[in-house]
Amino acid sequence: MHTTQTRAIQGFTFEQVRSEVERVRRKRLPPRTLQHWLSHLPISRDDNGCYSQEDIEILKALCRWLRKPGNRIQDFSQLIQQEYQSYAH
Repeated sequence: MHTTQTRAIQGFTFEQVRSEVERVRRKRLPPRTLQHWLSHLPISRDDNGCYSQEDIEILKALCRWLRKPGNRIQDFSQLIQQEYQSYAH
């Protein structure tokens, strides 16, 4: 029974997300920065208060995006929004 409950919750906590993103970022990711990023992206916690693997992948992509000079989070956010809209149609 314990295994079923563990399997049912497949999300990641805020700290787990932060840790995963730090690996790609290759430096510390302050909680406040992650919160700022999350506020600009179509990412939200599930009913258990966790984030998905897809959310982590979006944040990792953001890190790679921000490495390029002149790239801004607002532009990345617009691209992600457009991608979501194209999937909806």
